[in-house]
Amino acid sequence: MRYRGSFTVEAALIMPVVLGVIVLFIYSGMLLYDRCMIRSVCSEACFEGVYSSSDPDTAAEGYVQNVLPSRLILEWDTRTEVFSDENLLTVRITAKSRLFDGAFVHTAKAFKHFSPKY
Repeated sequence: MRYRGSFTVEAALIMPVVLGVIVLFIYSGMLLYDRCMIRSVCSEACFEGVYSSSDPDTAAEGYVQNVLPSRLILEWDTRTEVFSDENLLTVRITAKSRLFDGAFVHTAKAFKHFSPKY
């Protein structure tokens, strides 16, 4: 005895689960990409500040404000903090996603005495 339409019922039950898993993988990939970009921009901003001939704090913060929004896929609320003393430049980016409560914080440090002075 054959049951007509049983495949349609099974597909209707399984397809939302399969599509949900695919969307979850795509979203988690975008989230990981953005976290890597935040780390990369933080490190680049730190070295940009160290190697700039002007004020290191404004150079690093300006680099983050100019470059970071164009590299991110998702919407993030970002805050940049730059700390500087005579030997060390520290850049900290705090990014909070609108979809979950957790914040991602990355800090990069660079010593100023390694930078060439032209």
